[in-house]
Amino acid sequence: MSRNMNALGTKFNVLYNGQLALDKGLKELDEAYQDNFYERIPIEPLKVDENLFRPSLKGNNNFKNFDRAEEKAVKAVQIHGMTIKGVEHNTQIDEAYLLLGKARYYTQRFVPALDAFNHTIKNDSKADLIYETKLWQAKTQIRLQNEELAIESLKNMLRFNKVPENTVENSQTAIAMAYSQIDSTDQVIKHLKLATKIGKNSVQNSRNLIVLGQLYREKVQIDSSNLSFNALLNYKKAPYKFKVQAQIELAKNYEAAKDSVGGVLMMKLEKMIKDFNNSPYLGGLYYVMGDIKHKNNDLTQAKAYYNLSLNAKNSDKNQKLLAYEQLAAIHIEERKYVTAGKYYDSIIRTSDNINTKKLRQIIRKSDKLADVILYDDLAQRNDSLLRIMQLDTSAQVTFFKKHIAKLQQHEKDSIKQALAAIKEKELNNQPSFIGANASKSSFYFYNNELVGFGKQEFVKVWGVLKLTDNWRYSDNTNTSSSVIASTTDKVQAKINPKFQLNFYLNNLPTSAKERDSITNIRNDAYYQLGLIYKEQFNDYPMAVYYLDSLLNLNPNKDRLLPIHYHLYKIYSLTDTLKASDEKDFIVTNYPDSRYAQLILKPGQQLIFADNDSPEAQYKIAYNAYRDANFVLADSLATAALETYQGLPIVPKFKLLKAYAIVKLDGYKAFNELMKAIALEFPNTIEGKKAKKTLTTIKEDLAKADDFSTQKNQDNLFLAHQAPNKLDLSKLETQLKDIVQFEEFSNLTVDIKPYNRSTKLFLIKGFINEDAISDFTNFVNNKYKNVLPKDFFVISQSSYNKIQLYKNLNSYLKK
Repeated sequence: MSRNMNALGTKFNVLYNGQLALDKGLKELDEAYQDNFYERIPIEPLKVDENLFRPSLKGNNNFKNFDRAEEKAVKAVQIHGMTIKGVEHNTQIDEAYLLLGKARYYTQRFVPALDAFNHTIKNDSKADLIYETKLWQAKTQIRLQNEELAIESLKNMLRFNKVPENTVENSQTAIAMAYSQIDSTDQVIKHLKLATKIGKNSVQNSRNLIVLGQLYREKVQIDSSNLSFNALLNYKKAPYKFKVQAQIELAKNYEAAKDSVGGVLMMKLEKMIKDFNNSPYLGGLYYVMGDIKHKNNDLTQAKAYYNLSLNAKNSDKNQKLLAYEQLAAIHIEERKYVTAGKYYDSIIRTSDNINTKKLRQIIRKSDKLADVILYDDLAQRNDSLLRIMQLDTSAQVTFFKKHIAKLQQHEKDSIKQALAAIKEKELNNQPSFIGANASKSSFYFYNNELVGFGKQEFVKVWGVLKLTDNWRYSDNTNTSSSVIASTTDKVQAKINPKFQLNFYLNNLPTSAKERDSITNIRNDAYYQLGLIYKEQFNDYPMAVYYLDSLLNLNPNKDRLLPIHYHLYKIYSLTDTLKASDEKDFIVTNYPDSRYAQLILKPGQQLIFADNDSPEAQYKIAYNAYRDANFVLADSLATAALETYQGLPIVPKFKLLKAYAIVKLDGYKAFNELMKAIALEFPNTIEGKKAKKTLTTIKEDLAKADDFSTQKNQDNLFLAHQAPNKLDLSKLETQLKDIVQFEEFSNLTVDIKPYNRSTKLFLIKGFINEDAISDFTNFVNNKYKNVLPKDFFVISQSSYNKIQLYKNLNSYLKK
């Protein structure tokens, strides 16, 4: 009697509350879980965090219901257990261990969960819940990546006829889950089909049908895939979200050749969109409608539907990413590469994980388009600048006035839209009284945002006025339209200089040097665009457009040969007559060039003499730089840039030249060269290195003339500057002998280049200025006229700074 009472108390008190907590936790887990239906969804909707470390889940709000379920299960075992001589006499304890294992399973503590399931199987093999416990034991083994052990265990269990039907269904699903972990697709399909034949668990059965359809689609068995999705549509017990998804999945299977099917699908999808109940699924519905239009080459409609999917409420992030990708693909088809690049950028910004294979592919595509966006912006901006610079002053004024008027109108339209949005929002949420919520009222003067916009608009039209009666007709203002317009312009100009005419006129380049610089940048952008369209996109019409346009813009002479050669290569594929013209031009005008050699000996690699190859010349230039012969390194790099124009090694020579220049001309010249490298070769190793370096240069240039640490240095130099042509070898020998024989062994004598015209003679190793004074007094007294009179003292850090910034004169003045 007491045993039965104990069992009943365990079941209807402790375990009942524990099961309620578990069910509540499962409901929360299900609501929080988001399936990515654009990939194969998992058979069991449990996202396992492999990096999650939870020594204790107590107090974790995400798992509080599972915590409660675990506590109740432990309480049942500890308080209500009736183990006598190793035998458990409370028939509800096996259910307590099952509840305990499930709670641990859903909090992703799979080893402790396995212990709970093993306890029942080991100690109470005749328990009522033994088959369900074995099922959960196998599921836990799958999570611990012991798939083969789980499969064997479940298959052995299913040989018994006593296994309940719902456990058979869940076991077939678990076996499919195990096979999916080891990529055995055929076995996954087999066991999912066996599970769906029973179909007791409506939620899991719906999920199984979705997975089956997706698996058949992966195997390109579209008819079987459609059968699975239609079975789900006809399954009365299926949750509504799965039915909607089944229709979307059917639309994904649409093939463009089946036009009649496409029409029927579109009608069904349009009907679903009109149904208010489907508002949470509008993003997916619009997306597949766009997909159908895209497959039928109706790009205008496809773009419209993709954009609707992006702007739909509750739009799924994965669906948004795919919509961006499809829009990018369409714009590439339409040769709108700049717009396509912006869509790829949106994908990268929106994505949570940049380490997926899919996103790495997107990043590579985006990198290809990054050059197009960069050079297209440069070409358009500089073309516009050059056109405006060619206008006379009155035409420039007219042009900028029109531009300002457009900006002003755009701002007014934006304000009107903002006001309309606020009014609509307030009308939809009208308060029942004026008081604490007055700021949210639809009444104009109770809304701070509306009042703020109103004040701004008033000032724009009437200006700043004194508070007087009849203000519209007083001397404070003039109501004529010209004065009002003038006041508006002034206020807008004060708010933003883009509304002020002088802002544009004063900043417009005027000098010949600025014009040449803008022209060179524009021409380089045209050249780079021609190469990108030719080599990266095989878009030969666009490549020809930019290269031909550049020829009409009088490019630098060193560009002519590469332009004609690239045109020859394009026309060889598209127009043999024009290819022949380009060939004649190159062979006639540049007979000894390497490009002529390539044309006359097709199929052979570009031939260089051993000492004349780009690699060999780079090695020579680099060795000159390494040996501190910076003038020679700069000269060799400059010559190579002219010789090897258009070859992949050009960025390496430019970077080497920049490093030689910093030694000769300082950081400012180096800064300009690095800007050019980052601009011309943004996606090369050298371009990325230059871009990274520019950030440091900007910070360092601000501190160029700061020599405040000089007094705190204990490593001082005695320095003398001399022209490069002056022979200092005699002075060097004399001072080295003095240092060696007069017990100044801590000192060293050195000669270092400073810039193109000057070198520095250095005596290093002084610990303070007193030591310098002792040395100079000794040398001047014992060795007359050895030390030049214009020696100066400089610290190690200041010496490094003048070598970097070439600002010795600034140092000497201080």
